[in-house]
Amino acid sequence: KKGWYVLGFVLYLTGQFAANAGGIGAMVFAADLLLTLAAVWCLFTRTAGAVILNLFLNFCLALAATGVNLAVSILFAGMEWDVYLVADIGLGVKMLVYLLLTKLFLLGRSKEQVQALRPAVVIVTCMVPAASIFYLVSLAMVGNIYLQMYGVKLIFVNIAVLLVVNGAFFWLMNDIFRASRIRQEMELFQKQSDLQYRYYAELEKKYRESRKLIHDMKNHLQAVERLYKEQETEKGEGYVRDL
Repeated sequence: KKGWYVLGFVLYLTGQFAANAGGIGAMVFAADLLLTLAAVWCLFTRTAGAVILNLFLNFCLALAATGVNLAVSILFAGMEWDVYLVADIGLGVKMLVYLLLTKLFLLGRSKEQVQALRPAVVIVTCMVPAASIFYLVSLAMVGNIYLQMYGVKLIFVNIAVLLVVNGAFFWLMNDIFRASRIRQEMELFQKQSDLQYRYYAELEKKYRESRKLIHDMKNHLQAVERLYKEQETEKGEGYVRDL
């Protein structure tokens, strides 16, 4: 019912506000992932493939947000810009990046819902995006030292490489999901084929039994006919009674 969706999103936003009030980046990110997982699980779908896809989108959005924050802080470092204007610029860029990533995600994701994934696949699927987020957050924390040693270009190259690697991983993950779906379809097809084979084998058995019965009845009728033709009426009547 619609009321549950309203309640779910109210709780989701409340959790987001509570996590952001703490001001600890790692806690905010962990809370965001847990809240997203709870919302997807309770309100939308419980298939492993769909849950992983939603979590992966969250990873990519967090990766992009961290990259935009880092880029804005580097670009406007030392400039006498109003801090609120810089924050608005960063927020606007993040919204555009969110929309772009979500659009690419919807275009690239598989249309089929994977019904089951092994736990090992789920864990491996989360490892690369999680490592990317950890690396980028660590890079942001030591950004000033990194900037002095290597400059801005290398930071942007790192961000671009992380996005490319995660995009390639997402493409690979789609192939894994597709292979899993094909395997499930093949197993279902095999079961269907086995059922059809048993059905036609049983049908063939009944057909052979029917033919045997028809053949026996034909022999009996011929025997009765022969007895009557030979004027063996009593024998014919007894044969019919026994039959």
